[in-house]
Amino acid sequence: MTSLVAWELEAIAARGEQCLKRGDVGEAVALLATLGTGICAGYEKIWDEESEVGLVLDCCVEGLAACLDRAETSARGDILGALLDIAVWERTSGGYGVGERAADLVLARSTGEQRRAIAAAAASVLQRAVLRASCRQRSENKAREALSKFRAVKSRTPRVLAAMRQIADGVAAKRPRDAARLYAEIADAYVTDDHESAVDLIFRGHQAFMAAGHPVLATRHLADFCRRHAGRAELLARLEKHTAAPPMQPGESRIGAKA
Repeated sequence: MTSLVAWELEAIAARGEQCLKRGDVGEAVALLATLGTGICAGYEKIWDEESEVGLVLDCCVEGLAACLDRAETSARGDILGALLDIAVWERTSGGYGVGERAADLVLARSTGEQRRAIAAAAASVLQRAVLRASCRQRSENKAREALSKFRAVKSRTPRVLAAMRQIADGVAAKRPRDAARLYAEIADAYVTDDHESAVDLIFRGHQAFMAAGHPVLATRHLADFCRRHAGRAELLARLEKHTAAPPMQPGESRIGAKA
């Protein structure tokens, strides 16, 4: 999947390079800057293990550097601004190792006046990033505390299971591993009395991994559940039937549906 995405993004980057070769610097800047911004915005949501998409971002940086060589003075600010966006993302994203040259280009290719303007813009962007990170950290801390508390609870009463389910639903997007683990624990508690609920829950963990771009972990998540309950033929048959069904939409549940 990532290879296909990278191939499509490479095609867009190639169009930008073609525009530059024929002298249409403005169109090249628009394509490369927009592509770079889009990759930065969505990079955390994909599983780019081989850095295939990251290489496309590096191509955008190199393309924008080439645009600087051929752009009119009045257009250089837009190019430097696009490089700055990539540089700020690279420095605040946790270090993916892509787009690293953008910051060097901004410093090396800008005038003193431009650097002062860029510094002011960067300070504003970083301040907003720090505020967002602080809010996100507080949210994650609360989720982590709740997860720790429920893992320490030995009993699996309906009330505890309902609370665990609520927490898993809440952290699925940001912490798929924790969500999948909770879904699996709840599913294990249901296997004796409610096969359909158990299957529905174990697939929620599978979907959390898939949405985060971790298909290998998603497959392992299902395989581990099957190993834990290898002697339950009816449960595994229902699981196989569920696998063949169309994927659920966000918020949808098969609990209560006809078998």
